[in-house]
Order: sequence, then C-alpha cells, then structure tokens
Amino acid sequence: MEIRNPKTIWKDPQAAIVDFGRVFGIGLFIIGSVIQWAQADWQFSWSSFVANSEHSFMWWFVGGMTLSLSTITPWLIRPIYFIWMLFGQTMGYLVNQVILGLTFYLLFAPVGLLYRRWCGVITKNFDKEKDTYWEEKKIPKNKNYYYQQF
Repeated sequence: MEIRNPKTIWKDPQAAIVDFGRVFGIGLFIIGSVIQWAQADWQFSWSSFVANSEHSFMWWFVGGMTLSLSTITPWLIRPIYFIWMLFGQTMGYLVNQVILGLTFYLLFAPVGLLYRRWCGVITKNFDKEKDTYWEEKKIPKNKNYYYQQF
C-alpha cells in the first residue's frame, strides 16, 4: 500500500474534492436515514419514519452542507478532504498490518508447523561430514524425452 505525502494530498485536483464531497454528503444522508429508520423501530411506514426526525436532522444537515459546498465552492471542503484522506491512509496502514499479521500467525504459522511435524518434509538430519546436500538429478540419455516432456 502506498502512503502518499500530505503535500500531494493537499494538491489533489478539484475534481477529486468534488467527488469526495458528493460521496461524503450522500454517505451522511444514508447514515442519517438508517439512524432514523432504527428510531422508527425498523418500520417502512412514512408516519413512523417522520415522527422522530430530530435524531437524524444533524446528519442530513451536515450531509446537505457538504454536498452543496463541494459542488459550489470545493476549496471550502479541501481541509475536510485532507483530514479524511490522512485518517483513511492511517487506518488503512494499521488495518493492513493487523490483518496480515493475524493471517500469518493464526493461519500460515500453525499450518507450517503441523506440516513439518506430521508430513515428514524435513527428514534429513544435519551431517557435519557432508560438504553439501546437493542431490544430482538423473538426466535421461534418450533425446525423445526432450520432445515429450509431459
């Protein structure tokens, strides 16, 4: 994973910031709607959905402001974009390291140890008198072998 320099993040093109604002604003709308739906006891009726809208109003307001500001004046959203990208890179790096570490230590290491223990892959003991453990390969003298290898 490539970690970008903060100076290059700050200099990202305006189109990237507009796209971020749109996705971020729509995401906040969706979060507010899910919160509102949970407050309405997960019912699909409009009356129960509208009854307690004070919990979701702030999510919808911030989403609408982000969406409109990113479309009208993207330079106002640039600090939010910058902080969000730094946060995302940091979280991506940490989660990547944790997931790869857990995968190695919980999956590959036990499988490797079990394979060594019961499959007899490493059967040779160390011999101080041998110069090398190289095993000569027997090459067939018949030339037809090279034309029909498989």
